Amino acid sequence: MSAPPALPRPLADVGHALLPAFVAVVYVPAVIYDSNPGHFASSFLLLLPRLLLLAAIAAVLGGALAAWAPPQPRAWGRAWFLGTFLWCAVAASLFQEHLALDGEGPVTDTLSSEERWITGAFILALWAGLIAAAKRWTELLTRFSGFLALAMLGMVVYVSASSWNGRPGTSAPLPSAYSRDRNVIVVVLDKLQGGVVGDLLTAEPEIALELPGFVWYTRAKAGSRSTYLSLPIIHAGREYDGTEPLGEWFRKSIEEDSFVNTFADAGFATTVVYPLPELATCPTRAGACIDSATVGPVVQDRAATESEILLRFAAFRLAPPPVKPYVVPSGDGVEAEADAGARAATGLAAAVLQGNVVLDTLASAVTADSERPTLRFVHLLSTHSPVVVDAKCAYKPAGWNRPNAAKQARCAFAKLATWFRELEAAGVYDNTTILVLSDHGAGFVAPGANQAVGFAESFLMVKAAGARGPLSESPAAPSLRDVGATACRLTEVCETKFGHDATSRDFAAAPTTFFSYDRATSDPRMGAVPEDEVFELGERPEDFRTWKRVSGAVPCDGTASFNAQVRGLSTFGVGWGDYADLGKRRVRLARSDVSELWVCMGDGAPTRLEIEAMSAGKTPRLVDVRLDGAELGVLELPVGKPASMMLTLPQGLVQPAGVHLVTFKPRSASVPSRYTVWGKVAAVALR
Repeated sequence: MSAPPALPRPLADVGHALLPAFVAVVYVPAVIYDSNPGHFASSFLLLLPRLLLLAAIAAVLGGALAAWAPPQPRAWGRAWFLGTFLWCAVAASLFQEHLALDGEGPVTDTLSSEERWITGAFILALWAGLIAAAKRWTELLTRFSGFLALAMLGMVVYVSASSWNGRPGTSAPLPSAYSRDRNVIVVVLDKLQGGVVGDLLTAEPEIALELPGFVWYTRAKAGSRSTYLSLPIIHAGREYDGTEPLGEWFRKSIEEDSFVNTFADAGFATTVVYPLPELATCPTRAGACIDSATVGPVVQDRAATESEILLRFAAFRLAPPPVKPYVVPSGDGVEAEADAGARAATGLAAAVLQGNVVLDTLASAVTADSERPTLRFVHLLSTHSPVVVDAKCAYKPAGWNRPNAAKQARCAFAKLATWFRELEAAGVYDNTTILVLSDHGAGFVAPGANQAVGFAESFLMVKAAGARGPLSESPAAPSLRDVGATACRLTEVCETKFGHDATSRDFAAAPTTFFSYDRATSDPRMGAVPEDEVFELGERPEDFRTWKRVSGAVPCDGTASFNAQVRGLSTFGVGWGDYADLGKRRVRLARSDVSELWVCMGDGAPTRLEIEAMSAGKTPRLVDVRLDGAELGVLELPVGKPASMMLTLPQGLVQPAGVHLVTFKPRSASVPSRYTVWGKVAAVALR
């Protein structure tokens, strides 16, 4: 059998050049896209044509250069193409830094300067070795590279198909017509903490005049630190009780049991706006269910912008370590690119900006033409982290802290006020019932307080139809369960099985169950929320010591263990990362420049503090330890495996019973932010 005819040299050269161009320009961006779900508004299928075109152009240019070269340099050129392709394949698989595309963390680049150059030398040596091998065994490696490229092409096809989210490339219109009879508006501002609103009102009392008729419930309580558990409570008015799989409860509560369905059954024209694809579950009888990313003027070159972002981070992944800081400066996320501005934002940063676009769109077209009463349920991330706008709504990325969060919230309230003024101009404000709330707080607390208190501090303000006057305050303490009931009873349209009318004079707050569950650290398909993370808020929810564990009771024996069964009150506190396995044991990752741990002590006065921990770095780490604010001493965390250490307690420092705060603060200056893990903690105990 005769061999197949050889390709013309120019085409063969283009084919060799296409291999590295494909892996660098198409395959690596596909891998980054797939490993950062939810961070891009466009489907990868829409990005793919641009990337393929760019890879083809690069291949043609590379092949043309090789074709013009003399025979020997041409052979080395082909070897360079093959070696570079193999190197990119290796780098894409082995050097996978976490790329923080959502703006909530820095791009991972934790190597020291010396390690960076050593690793860079190894990479360059490997690269040169692959090129030399490709020169020696050109035909063999060409065939191998072809099979490898086919496998990569399969990966690209899979990502393209699985990423299709059905988002249109043009704007989805929001209904602009309201009724002169009755309207209901429910706005959920994600992660807005009531205390942040208090900060705003203290700094700018005139904000109260922008919210006529509203009552602010300053003690409103959330049901969870996670939207995944809070949103169903808002819709259905019932908390998760562990009797069904968590995912099924989430779906059923929103699709079947939402109060939005009740209003739809009563003849209301209902519209639901959701902020992210993963929260696209909608009430089945809602008239319209709209993705916030499709509201307002959609940026026509969104796909081009996101292609550019993927290419930049592909270059970051493939670049030798000494070059990485110049590709993406250390600590920069996509949201911080000053040149591209807001157009370059992806993930949560883009959702924050888009939330403001939705508010602008709602205010831009208000008419009183609807023949049916209307209900708008609008869930937005305008007040969520990361901070990307200032108080004047100018694009200005900043760190996530209470003052900056207040500035971003000020922008959202200004846009809400504009919308309300337009409703009044159209003559429908007075007959509209409005609820503005949050699903949970942001975790901002005073020094020494437990971060869980900040997550449980929700926000709720209500305007009944016909209400007037500046914003007032109510000492009542409603929870998310009461949202649907309040909307129903204020409009006299419906009754709900759960919750109470928060505006009623005889309103009495029922005990609120709080879940510390965080969807980001757990599988949403899990059968139940871990029992050790369920609490009942006390009469003073702002005091964590009054919280009562309602399931998974653990002896109050002064122990906080991170092994199979979490003990004590260890699941709360700033500066803690996810669980990790260490051999057959589980440890908790300690991060931030301060990590706090709450330990419950029963009878008996302790005399020592024991800790079992290790350094997360390559060198031992010194950690300052405090108990209830008092200095205990310094511990040196070893490298390799957790070691048991002990500090003696001053006599009379700890009372026999109560909840005590243990604080760890690493002395090393190499722990610049809450994103860096400094230790692995297996257990802490008061003995």
